[in-house]
Amino acid sequence: MNPTVICFAGRIGSGKSSVSRSFAERAHWKYVSFGDYVRSVARERGSDAEDRSVLQALGAALIEVHGWQTFCEKVVSHSGWSGNESLVVDGIRHIEAYTALQKLVAPRRTALAYLDIQESLLRERRLQRQLPDLGSLAETHSTEIQVIQSLPGLADILIDADRPVEEIVADIVTSLGLN
Repeated sequence: MNPTVICFAGRIGSGKSSVSRSFAERAHWKYVSFGDYVRSVARERGSDAEDRSVLQALGAALIEVHGWQTFCEKVVSHSGWSGNESLVVDGIRHIEAYTALQKLVAPRRTALAYLDIQESLLRERRLQRQLPDLGSLAETHSTEIQVIQSLPGLADILIDADRPVEEIVADIVTSLGLN
């Protein structure tokens, strides 16, 4: 199979990191996360790498300074990806990021997987992770608006994330024809 790049998007608490990591392990693909990259930059700068508002502001600043293409190149290079293997990209938050990644990895096949989740389960997961009510804060930040409004319509694979991770990963494997 030719190298494929699958990108994961979803709301905060939808399970995208758990699902994308699990998928990468099962498929034996390289893995990279926008969040992990921004956290690494925050640590290098002595910023709080666990504060979501710090990370959102830093991510927006990196995009403003570097532009989408260079920012995405830096994220992908953070994984050590050679281009000759398949790649999982966790944390797509903007159409521009997905478009830049498609250009960056062309002519490889790309797919956007969006994890859709019921509001009640999302609230439950956020409580379990001791996250504050994010509806009024984090999800209204510019880095989150497209996750809710635009990315679901762009997705190649729309995933019901109200199920166990193993079931979700199995469905993605089937959707991509990897089984």
